[in-house]
Amino acid sequence: MEILSPGEALSRLKQLIKNGKHGVNYTFVPTDKNRLLVETYYLDDKKRIEILLSLEESDYIKDEYSYDPDNPDDYMYVFIKRNVMLMPRFFEEAEFERLDIYVKFYFGNDKNSFAVILSIHKAGDY
Repeated sequence: MEILSPGEALSRLKQLIKNGKHGVNYTFVPTDKNRLLVETYYLDDKKRIEILLSLEESDYIKDEYSYDPDNPDDYMYVFIKRNVMLMPRFFEEAEFERLDIYVKFYFGNDKNSFAVILSIHKAGDY
């Protein structure tokens, strides 16, 4: 597996999203934390993609090998997008809230042609 710099990883992710297809070139993993964000705020796939495409190299936090013993060779890239404006659900007089969004992804094969967005949730919920 080729390890990319944070800038290269972001560029590759954005290329897969812009030129690829959901479920074919990239996918979101429906973890409990990811679902909680979607259930708490108005956050559809379009908004999640908008957040991913807005990531910059300055949002980079770290990269590391997976902790998953079944996939120890997966190499993760971690970013936090700060001050994302999201509208809470289920409140009549709700106002947009600024949230920091934790994003973790990896590429699902040796050619880096498939991205798995493992985490896209509120920062601090990990």
